[in-house]
Amino acid sequence: MGVAEAAGALWRSRAVPWWLPIVFVVLTVGVFTLDGVALNVVQAIQLLVPLVIAWYLVRHARADRAS
Repeated sequence: MGVAEAAGALWRSRAVPWWLPIVFVVLTVGVFTLDGVALNVVQAIQLLVPLVIAWYLVRHARADRAS
């Protein structure tokens, strides 16, 4: 439930590209539905998504501060 709320907030803020919250939700669903090697791949990618989100949010914050 928290992932859906976070994805909705990111979507509404428009601080990240539109595809990033969708990827976040899809990967979270994948964690609960996959097993074996596919699960390991999804978990590895899912660990990188918050870093990408943080990069976009910092970039957005710096742009707001500059203007």
